[in-house]
This record gives sequence, structure tokens and C-alpha cells, in this order.
Amino acid sequence: MAISGNYLGLYVNGQRIALTKSNDFASKMAMIDITTKDSSGNKEVIAGLKEGSCSMEGICTSGLTNLLQFPEAFDNAVWVKGGTGSVSGTKVANESNQILAQAYTFGTGTAITQTFATPPSVLAIGDKVVFSISLKGSGTVTIQVGDSVGSTTSSTITLSSTWTRYESVYTLAATSGIFVGINKVSATVVTLFGPQFEENLIATSYKGSQITLLNLQTIAEARTKVTLLYSDFLALDFKQSYEGYISDLTIKSSNDSAETFSCSFSGTGTQTISNV
Repeated sequence: MAISGNYLGLYVNGQRIALTKSNDFASKMAMIDITTKDSSGNKEVIAGLKEGSCSMEGICTSGLTNLLQFPEAFDNAVWVKGGTGSVSGTKVANESNQILAQAYTFGTGTAITQTFATPPSVLAIGDKVVFSISLKGSGTVTIQVGDSVGSTTSSTITLSSTWTRYESVYTLAATSGIFVGINKVSATVVTLFGPQFEENLIATSYKGSQITLLNLQTIAEARTKVTLLYSDFLALDFKQSYEGYISDLTIKSSNDSAETFSCSFSGTGTQTISNV
């Protein structure tokens, strides 16, 4: 079955590395394995996987505006969870019904934070910085941005079932201990998407991560597993994640902040991403 649609993103280890597009995505259901016997001599029936393959074009950007690491992977260790705080829901659609959002349960903790071990080289004392993030849920929280000397905490945010973006601005008093965080007031669970930390007076649209460009050639040659998020135009809210590999990679143009490329992808997927 050929599907005409657009791709939402190419990921490695939970980190979005590229935006891609394709018009020749093909999907089929893999055959169920009925040939293997278990120790009792019974036939094994293994659930079928959806197989996806395509050729595609894309752009891999460093997203230089957003200084945070792993903004689409709150389960990464760079995000410190207080107490028994935990992250779930890695297949929840964001406010644009497109990329990844995650739910954070505070547990016995009072915050989830990211602190820079090494300050971004673009920042200096006296710079204005802004932290912004989209939130929804119930109860109340605050968001905070600061450094080893001081911080700015937002007024209390009353969460709702509708995605809302919030921001907090701070003037750096130091370049050590720079951090951002979401703090519990009364909420037990909050759904998070698109945290962004940038040198600016106001928050701009979400840019993804500033992580250094990954070498796509190395990813292809090393057979590093990638995840592709797919959306079919005709099915509207139908989203599928496929895990597989890229091959036949051609870099079309490249500079310090972006590169365009074409490649082939093949992989399998079983999980539909829900709109919430």
C-alpha cells in the first residue's frame, strides 16, 4: 500500500536530528511467524509488524536558538527528577499533534530541571535569557530560570486540558549553574512539550535542540537504529512510529548549522501515536 504523506521527524536515541519528507512511503503487514516451535512442540504465533520503506529528502539542523539538550526527551538523564519523579507517555502528541510530548509525575519530588554543566559559549553576565515551555494538566505549577546567583520564578500557573505556552525571563548574574525548571505547587502530573532556553527578551517559536549536527554518514554506515515518525495526510490524526535504518545517503549541501540530504529508509513499527 503506497501512502502519500509527510514525515514528522527522524530521531536517534530520542533526539530529533532531521525533518524529512517523502511521497513514496510504502507500508505492509509482515507475515505472522508460524514456523517456530516452543519447547512443548507447539507452534509459536508472533504478532505481525507493520513494515515501512521509502526514499526521502530532509534537512538536518542544529537549531541554534534553543540551548537546551534533549528538549524532546524528558526521560533523558540531563533532565533531573526530584524524589520519585518519573516520566511517561513518550508517544503522546504535542499541541500541534505532531511531535513528542511527555507526562511528568512529581511523586515525592517538587521539580524537574536541566542545569548546564558547562555554560553555553554564547552567554555572558548581563544577558537576557528566556525559558518557555508548553504545558497542560491539572493543578498548579511554576516555571523557573536562573543561575548560581539568582533566578526568576513565574507566577503560579493553573493548568488546564488545553495546551498553553508559558515563559519566564531572567538577566544572568553568573554563567555558572544556569538552569531551567518546572516546579510543583499542587499538581501531581503535568504534560510537557517543547522546552526552550534562548538568549532573548521574549520567547520565539520552538526550535528543537541546539545539539551539534550528528554525522548522518556515520549513522548510515554504522547501521545506527533511527526512529521515523510518520503522518498520513488522508488519515489526519493517524501517526505511526517506525524503527529502522537509513541507507543510500547523499549529502546535498552542508554548512555549520544545517545540511540537506536524501536517503532511503526501511523499518518496522507497531505503535500508533494518540492525540490527547
